[in-house]
This record gives sequence, structure tokens and C-alpha cells, in this order.
Amino acid sequence: MVRSLLSRHHLLALVLGVSGLLILAGCGGASAQPTGGASPGSTSLHATATSAHASGGPLSNICPLITPAQLQQITGMAFNAGIDVHPGGAPAPGETNDAHCGYQQTVNAYSNVGDSALWFSSTAGADAFYTGLRTNYGPEGANPVDVSGVGDKAFAFRGGLFVLKSSVVFFVTYIVPTTHQADVSAETRIVQIVLPQL
Repeated sequence: MVRSLLSRHHLLALVLGVSGLLILAGCGGASAQPTGGASPGSTSLHATATSAHASGGPLSNICPLITPAQLQQITGMAFNAGIDVHPGGAPAPGETNDAHCGYQQTVNAYSNVGDSALWFSSTAGADAFYTGLRTNYGPEGANPVDVSGVGDKAFAFRGGLFVLKSSVVFFVTYIVPTTHQADVSAETRIVQIVLPQL
């Protein structure tokens, strides 16, 4: 049931976090381009690699919204610049745009951060998609747990964190290399940086 709600490109963020960005980039169906990077001496957790996104509309590339330096401050791990990935696939009903990014740890191909943003034509469409995900992850054995204080609604599960904010559904995953588990605290801090810029 979850697979019917998440098209091939929506499952990308899960693949980024669990399988590793190098494997994904080598799979013919996606084009990957390195983007952004850490500014030397950048220490502010809330400073972005590019100027703030002012239009409030969909973006084609979300990689510059968080830098490797910010990810290192959050996770304690060094990351390469984000890779903008456009795998294609059918959009969800009402979806108008999507953007996906992956960040690979510099010394451990297993540990990655992946994020995806899905824009919908209406808040109701985004809410319906989010609710469908939340409802169906329970029977799938993913152990969803509601998370307060992030976006309009959020839930964590064993593979990451989904957040609803107006007409955007945002997903982030960070898998800790020592435990091979998602880290909701780190994922929440990533959302707090990226979501205001969407």
C-alpha cells in the first residue's frame, strides 16, 4: 500500500539514506550533479549556502538549502556537497513539483543524508498525501510516531521523518553509521533549517 502512495521518485530519499548515494548515482535512471558546498569558516548553523529562497514557490534544487558544514554541526560527521538527483517517475495526485538531494559522508559510504520536497497544488492535496503516508506506515511495520513542533504535522518512522507544511510534504533521513538507525533529533534539526526556505 505504501508503494502505491509513494511513486518511484518519492522512495528515492529512503534509498539515499539506506543504500548509499554512490549506488543510486550509478543506476542509469537518474542524473546526478554536485551542487553547493560549505563556505570556508562557515560556523552558523542557520546560514545557508545561497541567498534565502524568497519566492515561496517550488525549487528545482534543494541541495543549497543546507551545507555540508551545517550537516557536520548536526551529526558530527563530515559530508560531501549535496547531489541533486532527478530520477523521474509519476507524481502523486495533485503534486506540482518535487526536488531531491543526497549528501554522502566523506569517510563512510553507508551514512548519508537524503531529503525530498514535494509541492502540491493545494494544502488539502498535501494533507491528503501526508495522511495517507501516516496511515499506511503503521500496518507496514514502520512504527510511525508523531513528532510535535515541526511544520504543521510530522511523523518519524524507522527510516526517517515526514513533515507537512502548508502545501509541501518534506522528507529527510539520516542513518547513524554506528547504530544503522534513523536519528530523529538530527532529522528534526535538518528540517528546522530547510523547511523555512521552501
